[in-house]
Amino acid sequence: MQQHFKIFEWPLNLSVAPWEVPAIRASILKALAAPQLLGTGGADQPSFYELVAGPLVQFQARSSHGAYQLVVQGLGRESRSLKSALKELPFVYDGKKMTLQVGQTHCRAFRLRDDERWYHYRLFNYQPLRTTDVQEFQMTPEKTRLALLAGKVAGHLTQFYRLAAGRTLVPHLADLQLIRQKEVRVQGCPLLGFDLAFTTNVFLPEYVGLGPGARRGLGVVRRERQAMNLVNGQGDTYLKYEKLLPNTRGD
Repeated sequence: MQQHFKIFEWPLNLSVAPWEVPAIRASILKALAAPQLLGTGGADQPSFYELVAGPLVQFQARSSHGAYQLVVQGLGRESRSLKSALKELPFVYDGKKMTLQVGQTHCRAFRLRDDERWYHYRLFNYQPLRTTDVQEFQMTPEKTRLALLAGKVAGHLTQFYRLAAGRTLVPHLADLQLIRQKEVRVQGCPLLGFDLAFTTNVFLPEYVGLGPGARRGLGVVRRERQAMNLVNGQGDTYLKYEKLLPNTRGD
């Protein structure tokens, strides 16, 4: 099954490090909460604040020529009007008064699909665990951790399609590999993050985010340029989603 889907992107005039993205997003949200902006959505449309606070608008630091540029990404037609709110928006970050300058709108069109083909992805700085879950996760055996992560990824794939296209699907997830486990910081709070590689029958546009940290620049998806066989020969990292407990809530 296929369905057309659009992603709107707006580069901003801010050079930021990836770990600064959550704080800058919070500052922009605070500015959008001003009374003169809260009512701009109309009776049947969300306000700009509600759009940016919601799961369909993501902030990301994109690498470009050795530096990072802040990019705002809107998923779906509902976010099309966001540029007018961000343009020349005054806000305060790190005690400094700043004004947003918004670059040219870029629109990428895709066909969302889940079919018999397999797609290979990398997932960076994925942050699927609540703070209360971290200790339990670290005490579980490695193979159980992989199964838990696979269930989380599958749940967030389901959540993405439900939000972006209004569809429910059960993805097939295979060949999940934990590349790196590390600490990621969200507004100064340390959280557990993961770099993963996986294969799935679900098509994903590049640079979209998965998981609860997606709107803050975490959990960014990239296509694997070469189809890699990540199975280690003994099957230890080969996980079929049908054998796992579904997590369709995406939490």
